[in-house]
Amino acid sequence: MKKYQKISLIFILSVVIIIFALPAYGAGEALEKLQKGVISAFKWGLSIAGLLAVISFMFGAIQYMLSKVAEGKERMIGSVLGLLLIFVSWMVLQTVNPKLTELSFNALPTGTGIFYVKDDDTKAPANMSEIDTSALIKLGYKKILYSCIYPDIAPRLFAWSYDSTGLEGPVGMYKMKCNQTIALTDFKSFEMDFERPGIYFCTGTSCENSVCSKVYTESVKNITGDQIKSVMIINDWKDHGPGNSSGMMGVVLHASSDFEGGGDCDGPTTNDSVQDTKYTEKCEPVRAGFTVRSADIFYLAKDKKAAGSGIGFYSKSTGWNEAEEAGTFLLTPEKIAGSNKIGGLQLDPKNDMKFEYKRPDSTDAYQKSCKNFKECYDLKSMQTNDGNYLVMIGSQSKTKKEYWCQTFTKKVPSFAQTQIIPTGATLFELLRVWVITTAK
Repeated sequence: MKKYQKISLIFILSVVIIIFALPAYGAGEALEKLQKGVISAFKWGLSIAGLLAVISFMFGAIQYMLSKVAEGKERMIGSVLGLLLIFVSWMVLQTVNPKLTELSFNALPTGTGIFYVKDDDTKAPANMSEIDTSALIKLGYKKILYSCIYPDIAPRLFAWSYDSTGLEGPVGMYKMKCNQTIALTDFKSFEMDFERPGIYFCTGTSCENSVCSKVYTESVKNITGDQIKSVMIINDWKDHGPGNSSGMMGVVLHASSDFEGGGDCDGPTTNDSVQDTKYTEKCEPVRAGFTVRSADIFYLAKDKKAAGSGIGFYSKSTGWNEAEEAGTFLLTPEKIAGSNKIGGLQLDPKNDMKFEYKRPDSTDAYQKSCKNFKECYDLKSMQTNDGNYLVMIGSQSKTKKEYWCQTFTKKVPSFAQTQIIPTGATLFELLRVWVITTAK
């Protein structure tokens, strides 16, 4: 192959590589200038290569007529092959993507991705956040497009928009479904994230029409702000998640900034819907007048029996020591798993949690005063037997106007050292005990 043919081939291949590579760097003024330069070089290069091929063919014809038959014939054949190479290369680009032959360096059409879009539908890959959208708008980008191939299973794209640069100022939120767009000109900075399993705190009673937080997948303390009106729980795929996870999630909301202390609470709330190949959402309004300050967040266990070896409740402090001869109420893994409630059991502390004594004596004053978990609660204890359990003990004022709860994930030597009812309260009584099987 002649030297100029090799040069033509190298030139065309280099341009193809640049066409594919440049859009990966996104949009920007410097990139636009580079694109224009490469486009100009591409046009001139093709023109020069074609002109050289024609001149070479004419020179070969002259040689042929001047009796330099072999040399002239070889030059004309080489020139034709060079022109053919340019034509074939052009056709290959046209076949791979017609946009390539239009000398455009906009992002190549793709089945999925996030793009900045101009009015003429040219695209550039979008960043997941921009602290100042003015440069993009100056370049002519007007929209953000979320494009995907399988809209039925694709996660939503969450975009938080800000009225000021630097991700500051009042915030709005878009929950974009597949192949939707939002106007880039409506805000000055933004950040985006794909919908993920977890807990989102939202400012309105309707999660869809309100601004929600970033995702939380672990328990959180010291939540600030007074605007949380609902909780959006997004489940993972069926049986996906950490360890023995069913894919389903739940939350207990607390009015205290530390969920390990007692206080008013709301829940537990779980999302009981799960599918094989897509996330599922549940929006649960927060109780009216309730202020969220912390939250227990958990995955529900797929196999409740495998969550642990059970829980013991005792009528005395450290009652698991045999020397105490405490009354016991044991929840075996089988009993916990036998509940048809998602996650575990709901127990009435008086009727469902009756103590058994090793040496029962109906005349014994202590046994008579501590027949169940609701009575003499401040002396009792609890032991979680090497398992993943969330135990929530709720109490209520006798006027039924105040509610109190505390959650536990490990053994409690004495409930006298906790606040399962408010300190000094005499008008509160135990209302309910929840035992939830969780997955780490």
